[in-house]
Amino acid sequence: MMLPTRGQLEGRMIVTAYEHGLDNVTEEAVSAVVYAVENHLKDILTSVVSRRKAYRLRDGHFKYAFGSNVTPQPYLKNSVVAYNNLIESPPAFSAPCAGQNPASHPPPDDAEQQAALLLACSGDTLPASLPPVNMSDLFEALQSLVVSGFLVSRIGVQCAPVQLVGLCVLPVCC
Repeated sequence: MMLPTRGQLEGRMIVTAYEHGLDNVTEEAVSAVVYAVENHLKDILTSVVSRRKAYRLRDGHFKYAFGSNVTPQPYLKNSVVAYNNLIESPPAFSAPCAGQNPASHPPPDDAEQQAALLLACSGDTLPASLPPVNMSDLFEALQSLVVSGFLVSRIGVQCAPVQLVGLCVLPVCC
């Protein structure tokens, strides 16, 4: 199974436009649909992975560090401090250059040093490897997106893709 190419999406949009009495489809509309498909797929994959593996939150909403084994060891004095004091913004002494985002990532050397410290302070047992993602994982992730209202707000009036998988459980959805 593959994602539709830009040409396939444009062809499908032209057919749909013709069925609804429109003459043509603009490049901007095709670009918007391509971006929406990519963004929606990213959200679904993030939901699948975040349900299977631990992750950290940056700024209270951005998920990162999926599956990293950085749980602090309570027997090491500095492990909890290192775990709680993650550098999530650049150091205060560095002034941003023109056009640089002031909330960008820390320098690579600092990030590498921080990752090495966290790995050294973490537990010595590796978690068991998980089996590959299957349809059950995808089904559970899509159900959680439907229940949370995330998927319903993006689908809007047309609920056919969700009905095909049997996920239309909310009366708001259909």
